[in-house]
Amino acid sequence: MSHTPTRRVSRTGILLAAALLVAVPVSHTVAQDDVVEDDAENEVVEDEPTADSAPDDVVSESAERDETDDDMSADDEADDADDADDADDADDDDADDDDADDDDFDDDEGFDHGDLVDDDAQDEESFGDHLSIEGSARFGWRLLSGRGRGRFLQDIDLGAGARLFDLDLRILDDREDATFDEMSVSARDVGERSSDATLALRRGSELLIEGKYFRELFTYRADGDPFPRDSTRERYNTRLRYAPHRGITFRLGWDRSERRGESIASQNTDFRDDPPPPGVDPTIVTTKRPFDETFDTLTAGVDGVSGPWRVGLTTSFRRGRISDKRRFDVPPSQRGADPINDSFTRRTDSRATTVIGKLGRSFLDDTIESTLFLTYTRQPVDSSLGGSGAGFDNAVDGGGTLGAFSSTSDGDTDLDRSIRTWELETSWQITDALEAILLVGQEEFVDDASLRLIETRNYDRPDLARRTTRTSRDGRTTNRVDRAQIDLLYELTDKIDLRGGYERFSQDIKAPFETRGASLDGATLDSVVERWNAGFDVKPVPRLKISVLARRSRDDDTPAAPSAERADDVTARVRWGATDTLSFAGMYRYRGFHQNSEFDSSTKSESAALTATWSQGPWTVDGSLTRLTLDTATDTSFFVLDAIGFRKINDDVTYKTRDLIVSLNSTYLFNTRTRASAGGHALRSRGAEGIDSHEFFVTLAHDLSERVTTGLTVRSWRFDEIDTRADDYDADALEIWLEYRF
Repeated sequence: MSHTPTRRVSRTGILLAAALLVAVPVSHTVAQDDVVEDDAENEVVEDEPTADSAPDDVVSESAERDETDDDMSADDEADDADDADDADDADDDDADDDDADDDDFDDDEGFDHGDLVDDDAQDEESFGDHLSIEGSARFGWRLLSGRGRGRFLQDIDLGAGARLFDLDLRILDDREDATFDEMSVSARDVGERSSDATLALRRGSELLIEGKYFRELFTYRADGDPFPRDSTRERYNTRLRYAPHRGITFRLGWDRSERRGESIASQNTDFRDDPPPPGVDPTIVTTKRPFDETFDTLTAGVDGVSGPWRVGLTTSFRRGRISDKRRFDVPPSQRGADPINDSFTRRTDSRATTVIGKLGRSFLDDTIESTLFLTYTRQPVDSSLGGSGAGFDNAVDGGGTLGAFSSTSDGDTDLDRSIRTWELETSWQITDALEAILLVGQEEFVDDASLRLIETRNYDRPDLARRTTRTSRDGRTTNRVDRAQIDLLYELTDKIDLRGGYERFSQDIKAPFETRGASLDGATLDSVVERWNAGFDVKPVPRLKISVLARRSRDDDTPAAPSAERADDVTARVRWGATDTLSFAGMYRYRGFHQNSEFDSSTKSESAALTATWSQGPWTVDGSLTRLTLDTATDTSFFVLDAIGFRKINDDVTYKTRDLIVSLNSTYLFNTRTRASAGGHALRSRGAEGIDSHEFFVTLAHDLSERVTTGLTVRSWRFDEIDTRADDYDADALEIWLEYRF
């Protein structure tokens, strides 16, 4: 996509821009950064969720602290150095990217909103003297076939008809006294189930007002299940950043996240009729679950820099409301058993107040950077629950079987959580060749919880009185984590860099009862996690770089599984610029985990990838070949009921996959105005499951003028699950589009 330089525009151009802006709701805006797809390399090396990620559960860091100063986290910098190019943390979510996005809003250009409604008496030439507009809009029509087949709605789910594919627009005002230097709006996939939009007003680097909106409608359909499970997630975000003086920045933000949906699941699970009577299908059990979640977060903060000192204070208030309903129905059995039904409703109201303080200073001519973070969170959570149902009790009580009954339940839970955290991060440039990164910290959770539950049964037998069970429990859970870490980076020569580090977590948990064994006695966990890492980067010859990083971790007490008992991770990368027009990149990674606490389990995964890029003359081609393997096995045991009673079964559960992924993209320039591109990827998976799938596209584009491009795109999707045909789909799309550059 080409772009023309900024142009002065007339009144007609301004009115056209305003009309486009009206099409995008100002209050429904979101940064496109939240939905950017992973690049090809990240897809190649995407990692499975691992059990050695102790910091997620052992050392949780407040999301709001990133807004205070994301550049000051030595832990993040060390992890980035260790896991460069890994895609483990491609996460999803969200408000923590605010500070990272700040760099996108430091332009010195601007826009005066009032000029869009300038007086009609003003002549057209003077109206456009101080305004300029730039950007592009791509819109068109999509024809689609195969949309309702298999799991297409879950995997792709594009719509047909008129579409606004992309919109990027900036209106600039070069007047010195302009209220805003710039107004920008962007939108992606408007009308699709997954879409986003952003609106921003800026005045240089002094003022930013931004609104974002993101919407995703997710439809999941189990193998052959006629009832889909739908959920809609919407995200609204508004923020203001104001820097009136050099070194002082004020921040104010509001974020709302909504999630709602409903699922209906059916399954042949009524074993009372197994085998069913001749000619009668097994009874179907149905579970229904509507839910609704809303979370609001208001954040205010200030940061200041004065000489070698850096200070910051952030306060956030969070409110969450959850409504969850479930209904379980078992129709009457063909053998005469009574129906069973049960309904359950839970409502939760949570509130959280978090205060984060930061104090940082540089020493010894900026060779030492040290920052202290202090965090306090208070989070009360109130939940109420209620339910009703009917069933059949086979227990015998004197006069015979208790028989059919109706039941009600009512209760509430209260949780008061407090979290105190301190962390000191220091980076020290000891010499020009040696840098040390040090971190020490402590985190302590205290949960005071109470449970009140009343359950009542009314039996159909007139001689049985109502039976009521009351449960009342109170308890305190404490969780303390101590952390220490050191990483060293050493430039041995101008061609060899070495790195190494050690990390230690100490976790101490005390709970009022043992959840794993369903015991009423108190439970304790005293766990120590240690991790070592070492690696090197070598440039043996020009255009060639080799990197190797190895890590090992050990957890001496893993019943709660914050990390694996033993874990190994080795990654090797090679980058080679063979010529000015041809380059290669290779990667190999091994990950192994082993657990021997009560049950023995192990997991081994390997990934290897080779990518190549070639560009010469009118051609640009890049492709990749990836091989992924996964082997996991665990011991398990369970009880079954036979003619002589319960019998214990010991078994091994295994799962393995062998995946081969091929990706190719190419572009060819016919001349300065016409070009074609094609690409896609194919997957062949064998092992526990067998899957063949591919996605392919071809695009032809032609520049009608300096500002207008027309194009045609053909897309094709195929999914073939070897053993389950109900999920298969094949779909094709034809997109006819026009791009206009302002």
